[in-house]
Amino acid sequence: MTDSHTISGAIVKRWFNALAKGGIPVQRLEEETGLTLDQLEDLDSRISLDQHYKLMETGIALTGNPALALQMGEFFEPEDLGIVGHVFVNSPTLREAGQQAVRYTKLICEVA
Repeated sequence: MTDSHTISGAIVKRWFNALAKGGIPVQRLEEETGLTLDQLEDLDSRISLDQHYKLMETGIALTGNPALALQMGEFFEPEDLGIVGHVFVNSPTLREAGQQAVRYTKLICEVA
């Protein structure tokens, strides 16, 4: 993976905040990943996939929970996806919502 591929900072922030609420100190997350909470405050930011994967790996290691990525869905909100989330939740059918999600997925993650 290269640093040229990015993901929405809002999604990374959701992960970061969920781990912090789960008891992992913010300073430890920042040290382990090279991300800062200040950096993630800009919801339009783009974060390298390498840093996002490092955050995921760090969370799994520090919680001892190999299913952490699956459980993160509990913390996910459509607004984390910005305008894409707005389009998704305002689609008239689930089918159209899925089609729109596929259409705009590169806005969320460049390699989805």
